[in-house]
Amino acid sequence: MKAVIALLLSLAMFFESCFIPPLFKNEDDPDNSKTVYNSGKSKSVNESSDAGPVYLTPGNIGHELFNNLDQNGRIVYSLIDEAVKEMNTEDIRVPDEMSMEQMQEAFDAYVDDCPENFWLYRSFTRRQVGAEVYIRLSYCVNSIQERDSMKEDLDSVVRSIARSALRVRDRFEKELIIHDRIIESCEYDYSAAESGYESNELSFSAYGALVAGRAVCEGYSRAMQLICHESGIQCVLLRGTAGNSRTSHMWNVVTINGSKYHVDLTWDDTGSDFGAKDNGEEHKYGSDDPAGIGQEEDVGILYYYFNLPDEIIAFDHFDFAAHNCTDTKDNYFSRKAMLLFDWDDEYADSLAEYTAGCLEDGKKLIYIAFFDEKSYNNALEYLINDEQIFKILDRAKKLSGIEIRTESLGYIMSEGPLYTVGFRIVYQ
Repeated sequence: MKAVIALLLSLAMFFESCFIPPLFKNEDDPDNSKTVYNSGKSKSVNESSDAGPVYLTPGNIGHELFNNLDQNGRIVYSLIDEAVKEMNTEDIRVPDEMSMEQMQEAFDAYVDDCPENFWLYRSFTRRQVGAEVYIRLSYCVNSIQERDSMKEDLDSVVRSIARSALRVRDRFEKELIIHDRIIESCEYDYSAAESGYESNELSFSAYGALVAGRAVCEGYSRAMQLICHESGIQCVLLRGTAGNSRTSHMWNVVTINGSKYHVDLTWDDTGSDFGAKDNGEEHKYGSDDPAGIGQEEDVGILYYYFNLPDEIIAFDHFDFAAHNCTDTKDNYFSRKAMLLFDWDDEYADSLAEYTAGCLEDGKKLIYIAFFDEKSYNNALEYLINDEQIFKILDRAKKLSGIEIRTESLGYIMSEGPLYTVGFRIVYQ
């Protein structure tokens, strides 16, 4: 009988601060400045008009937060939109009766609805002259010409990824393409996370993730939202906290095939020190190491946070608004691996057939995932301690006609948010 030698590899998980900037700054400025009125007209928003208020009427994809605003909030949202397009820095007159909280709500809604507008600085100033109230915007770029050049670069990347996504019909597959392409394009910007938004504005934007190639969680999330909207997928930003220290964090909620799911690209990126990494056990057989199990190996993109329900992501994500995410049918492991609610040794035949399919696709990692620890432990006992995984691999080789090496075999484990085990495959 082959002897199993287990080496426990512990990879520390670091939960760096993922700073999300405040969106409001109050400034009592007594100086008079020019006033921008809605739609560029000479009337103030507080004056009556037979035509009624002017504000945006966006469609169903995107602008979800706009739809939740009251009439005054929509007016301010629309005024901000006009100013941002022109990079206008003049004062914007807002309805006098609006409170500070209402103005902030409208500004927040605009920022979170419009990831394409990366040049808008994520705070505004407010001043009051008598009964009249004004807000003023600022920007992260120096000119419209610079903005347009950068926007052209961003649009090119967005269109390229969206075209790839639109070639497939299944929304899950569209989402998977977008998820993978963003992670492949971006690396986590630890410097920006440490120094904050004011020093690295673009790392908090879709431009940072997709063009500059460096971003914090907010940049990953805004890139995901932007390309999903371009591809016809509903996607919103979600603010909360995460990790042992519950630091500020941002991720997305997507609607796929009629159900809502959490997806966290930052924590699926193996280049960031967040989330459930490949901490686990490695096994090898014989005196040599033909599979290179002793070498550090890039496991590629993780999918531990791809389409999770509320209950599961709450393992290490906290303080987020409820979005009624309850389904699991389009979870990554449910669609692309084996996601099991329990374990029975009779599942071995199904696992062999699934593994054969993975061999035909050339996969290097074969995952099994569980929702609960008990089923996970039962599977590990059967597959690893009782060495049944080798019988399963032998049957998978016969079913697929593909030769793989089993004189050394490694596996990686993760215990949160799902309980997963992934077996490394080395082809002949």
